[in-house]
Amino acid sequence: MSRSSSRARGDVPGTHGGEAAVAVRGRCLQFCVPVTAAAVALARGEVAAQLGLWGLPGGASVAQVAVLVVSELVTNTVRHAATAEVAQVRLGLDAGQLTLAVHDRDPRMPRRIPCPGVEEEGGRGVALVQALAAEAGGRMAVPRDADGRGKTVMVRLPV
Repeated sequence: MSRSSSRARGDVPGTHGGEAAVAVRGRCLQFCVPVTAAAVALARGEVAAQLGLWGLPGGASVAQVAVLVVSELVTNTVRHAATAEVAQVRLGLDAGQLTLAVHDRDPRMPRRIPCPGVEEEGGRGVALVQALAAEAGGRMAVPRDADGRGKTVMVRLPV
């Protein structure tokens, strides 16, 4: 399979046997992962590799935040988007801004739990993503699909 960057992957977004199928155009990466536990590691690996190709090595602060944000957003999709079969992940670098987006076709919007209990295993993802974005000078938005049957959680970070 070919890719328009130096890494080889699929040209058409989708999934192939539980692996991410990837499309890169300029400084935009788009891929889909199945909504399974394995999706988190797949997404994290694709994003880290692409950021490295764009000159943002894993040790760079923005790269670390980006990988953590994508990991949290895909985890939220896996845990909470019961009606979604795949999650679409987009990554873009343009004009000093890194955009991360995870889309699913579950109509429920993410919500921040005011104060999850100490013993709770979850409930901190949205708050963590909002805090990471704010600390980096960025922002988070969650536009709903036009048909109301899905949403995109988007984070923009200055580079």
